[in-house]
Amino acid sequence: MLADGCEARVKAESPKTPEEIEIIVSENIRLALNQGQLDNSDLTLKDLRVITRSFTRTIQNTYHHRVIYPKMDVSAQDEIILGKK
Repeated sequence: MLADGCEARVKAESPKTPEEIEIIVSENIRLALNQGQLDNSDLTLKDLRVITRSFTRTIQNTYHHRVIYPKMDVSAQDEIILGKK
């Protein structure tokens, strides 16, 4: 439940920095806690801090910006693949 909610908010809000991701994750978990959604769980506040860090890292790794590589012409690719160079 917590993971799905955090991922959905990150996708919807499209944060630009790791700090913004951490804020979204923290707010989402805090909201679930304040609404009593975790009352019947055995999670401690320490557990929730660990979960927050883990979700933040996982989401950052999943949604980080990709490097755009320069395009190569076909003959250069063939040289590299076939070892002609």
